[in-house]
Amino acid sequence: MTIPTEEEFDKSVKLIESAHAEYLKPAFKVDYFSGEDSVVAKDLLTLAYHATDIAMHRVDEDKVYSWLMSQPAFVRVRDRMFPLVHRSSETDAEAHRHRMIQSRYDALHKFVSSSGFGPKGTDSRFYRRVDSILGISESSPRRWLLTVVLSLRQYHYLDTASKIVEERRQFFSKIKEGISGMEAMSALSRDNGVKLGFSAMQKSRNVIPLLDERFDDRLMLLRSLLVTDLDSIYPIARLDGTARERLFVTNMAHANRRATGKHRPSEIGALLEIEGFKNQMDDRSIERQCAAVHKRWRQLIGLS
Repeated sequence: MTIPTEEEFDKSVKLIESAHAEYLKPAFKVDYFSGEDSVVAKDLLTLAYHATDIAMHRVDEDKVYSWLMSQPAFVRVRDRMFPLVHRSSETDAEAHRHRMIQSRYDALHKFVSSSGFGPKGTDSRFYRRVDSILGISESSPRRWLLTVVLSLRQYHYLDTASKIVEERRQFFSKIKEGISGMEAMSALSRDNGVKLGFSAMQKSRNVIPLLDERFDDRLMLLRSLLVTDLDSIYPIARLDGTARERLFVTNMAHANRRATGKHRPSEIGALLEIEGFKNQMDDRSIERQCAAVHKRWRQLIGLS
């Protein structure tokens, strides 16, 4: 099949972004899953299953998704990433639905019944699990698929690698300019004449302050960026023949980790077999890049 057009990728992104059942979230109450009566809870889970299934069926008809499903490498990776989500055929649809609803109920019931669960209605961990069921969590298959499509669109139609390298080159000069500007704003805020004029020129009763309560925090963060390792912020440092492939690997390493807790370099290597990639990367190179992604992330959040 022919690689989809940029317009088809754009349409696919919008479709996948909307393929969830977030509107059902207010109906999920902890009490429904804490008792022995599972009827209401399973009814909710059934409704959520059908809502997300209908939303994803619309994706099934999308040109980009149809193209991906024609790629054996993608199908193989998708099924390895989410073995419980994708049924093998329509003939086992009912058994798959029953299995998914029961497993989701068992997991939520066990969680809310555990001694470590907080006061009913206050534990955000419950709602993070609900988000996953409704397809709105960072770890959902929908979110992973969205990253695949966005990354392929980026690979084929955007010059993101060049932009990243250029932004990296200008990073410190822009940060210094930002700090200088904010320090000037801070000085202006202490000038009585400026404060009077700034307020007088505003006709609204809701006067816009020159600075807000988070100004000092933002200035402190900008100053901290001056000592940040650029490798922890920018995924690539050089432009060469494999820059676009390396950017794809970084994107998918983050997506895989969000979805499964692991970078899964072998699956990323398989995705590079999808039609249209100009360069393949060997397993060792992908493993090294995934290790670098993990190291950069830990550096950025201050764990190493």
